[in-house]
Amino acid sequence: MKIYCGNVEVLKALAKKLKRKTEEWGDDIYYGSALQVVARAFGHPSYETYLKECALGNSDLPDSRVEKSVGDARHEQYVRILSENDYSRAEAEEIVATLGVRGWWGYSMHASPVTSPAPEITRSPLSVEFLTTETVTDFWKILKRELARQDVRVEQGPKHLMAKIFGYDNFNDMLARAQSGVPSIPDWNVSPEELDRRVIEYLKVLRQFGVSDEKSFVLLARVGSGGWWNISKEEWAMDARQQKRAGQIVMFGRSRWRPVRTYLVTSRSQR
Repeated sequence: MKIYCGNVEVLKALAKKLKRKTEEWGDDIYYGSALQVVARAFGHPSYETYLKECALGNSDLPDSRVEKSVGDARHEQYVRILSENDYSRAEAEEIVATLGVRGWWGYSMHASPVTSPAPEITRSPLSVEFLTTETVTDFWKILKRELARQDVRVEQGPKHLMAKIFGYDNFNDMLARAQSGVPSIPDWNVSPEELDRRVIEYLKVLRQFGVSDEKSFVLLARVGSGGWWNISKEEWAMDARQQKRAGQIVMFGRSRWRPVRTYLVTSRSQR
């Protein structure tokens, strides 16, 4: 079965650990070869194929968080494929038991067998339809960079987080809906009342992914593309501005109630 660990850095880290372990046993393996072996263990023909398919597929839950039956099936696959790549069965079992990164492999380090799946993240009710697919991909790239800058780790990856924030179960569905129907009005062009409603939903999803409110406000301000996000904390607080502008929508250009300082916080795609 094909398994997606989402973040390619996990695969790279496992490959590095595999290389060190192999050298401890007195054998040599190139890092590139280790990458190929780890990719095959995850059910992919090669590391290059994994990179291509990972960009399209959804991230799976780590080994430490899946049901026992799923974990057992994965374990058998990992051991079998490692055994087919110049490791003995005993060595393969030791590798899968002791080498681990962020819940992947490292079966001996799992706290306890998981008997039920982790709670599903509830998507927001917004169901945003973006004007272009470029806006979707640009937003994702900026979100990914800012998550790394804020040292925020999302196990299922930035794509899954973005999909849930904007009302989808996965990134591919969100991308497919872009540029194919009636686009939603961006955050920059809605009334304060609607902006407040949206930000509340954004924060609900971010909290489910374990992102603190403090870092969520930073993400909302620094991440943005095509008029989505780049929202400062002060812009959606209930105040006199809210009551005065509650029903106003600006279809083109800048919304008049947005503070000028907000436009200093722009995404790279808008520079």
